[in-house]
Amino acid sequence: MKTLLFSSRTGCLLPLIIFFNLFFGWIFFPTRLWLAIEGILILLFFLISYILLRHFSNKAANKTGGRKGVIDVEGKVIKD
Repeated sequence: MKTLLFSSRTGCLLPLIIFFNLFFGWIFFPTRLWLAIEGILILLFFLISYILLRHFSNKAANKTGGRKGVIDVEGKVIKD
């Protein structure tokens, strides 16, 4: 499930499903169910976007890229 949430395919597929349900859902579902599904899809989209934003901002804030115990060493050229 974690790979499904953090996969980039979900970020592209979910808005497509939201728009498809928005325009064609009323044909397949009763009105209340159609609106409930649309609301759930939009909340799921916001939740996944928030999780991904937190995930990427934590990675960017940590300069070592999430690895602990890494020492940044500056290389110097020594003349012979």
